[in-house]
Amino acid sequence: MLFRALCVLCGMTALACSTTTTSGPTTQSPEPELAVVAEAPHEPTPEELPGLAASQISPVVVSHYGSVGGCHTIEYSGHVPTSGSVTLDWIIQPNGTVKATKVVDSTFSNEQFHECVITVAKNFQFPEAPGTTEVSWRFKFRAPGRDSASPRQAAYR
Repeated sequence: MLFRALCVLCGMTALACSTTTTSGPTTQSPEPELAVVAEAPHEPTPEELPGLAASQISPVVVSHYGSVGGCHTIEYSGHVPTSGSVTLDWIIQPNGTVKATKVVDSTFSNEQFHECVITVAKNFQFPEAPGTTEVSWRFKFRAPGRDSASPRQAAYR
């Protein structure tokens, strides 16, 4: 009985313990089978669901080149012609709106210009998708008299 009490204290069931009797041989009870407990289905987060394809992103961004180019024209009009590039990263939410827009690389030092480009990008409206989409887009600018913004490089994560 003492051994059975120790088994209970150790968290073992009486079936898993050996029992000893004073009048007979030692008997071993079969070990209990372990039950596999199924986990509840994992509900994927928006970051784990598929986002937009490049073919869904490009037309939206290209349709706003005039606005992005306008930032360059406004900030640098009357100055020495300036060419360069700005790379923006942003996240497209499942509802198609943009969040977390930031300049990650730029040949320009004008913060007002950067803020203008960020403001334009925050107003992009993309198609809805099951998940979020991370985008990195490089806008190239040429000095006045040529196209202001042109699609040179885009990366999707």
